[in-house]
Amino acid sequence: MPPVSQPVRLQVFAHIPTDFFHCSHCERLLDAAGIGTSAHREMQATFPPEVLQEAERLATWLQDLSARHGEQVHIRVVDPQSPEGFFKSLRYWVRRYPTFIINRRTKYTGWEPGTLDRLLEEQVARGASTEQGSGVSATTWGQIGDKIRHALHVAGEVVYGMTTFEWARGTRRERGEVERLFVLVTFGDLIGLPILPPYYTLRLLPYVVPAINRWKRGLLRERDWTDLAGLIEGVD
Repeated sequence: MPPVSQPVRLQVFAHIPTDFFHCSHCERLLDAAGIGTSAHREMQATFPPEVLQEAERLATWLQDLSARHGEQVHIRVVDPQSPEGFFKSLRYWVRRYPTFIINRRTKYTGWEPGTLDRLLEEQVARGASTEQGSGVSATTWGQIGDKIRHALHVAGEVVYGMTTFEWARGTRRERGEVERLFVLVTFGDLIGLPILPPYYTLRLLPYVVPAINRWKRGLLRERDWTDLAGLIEGVD
């Protein structure tokens, strides 16, 4: 079997309009209440019109590239405002956007599709000729790449456990408390609280039913006095 040429890796540095979402459970509740879509529209309206227009233009351009080149080009968009985008911008000395990094070597900045297509075709042809003349098969390089990615993943997990694991666990626990409080306020009559259920709880009921048993167990389970230490002011 002839060796298969490696795809060209294209990294795109561009400002991406960010939209914040809640967890999937809360998103379903907000959509059922009729306020989810309006909240996301308000977030999008905070961006300047030119930023939204450039983002739409870039998305159309990248979709066209993906449709024409297929599996020969792997496209990855990097937001310069993210930690990864910040360090890579320093590495590749990216100062204007959008900037395209091809195979971690060739850099192009601008909005000319013809120039980018020419650079991509050169890299595709160079990759094919390199694979034909190389004595190492593509499978071997793929195995080496998998091992490197696995080692990086393990190192990332170790760093995550040493730095932000406790913070992330505390955040998930706090989110669970907020969700339980929300369901308690809306469906407290299920456990005997004298709450007059408003009409919109009927619209939320289909989304809450799958989580009712878990909510009851979390709300009514026995607790030690140390579990409540965080709720007492002045107790660390």
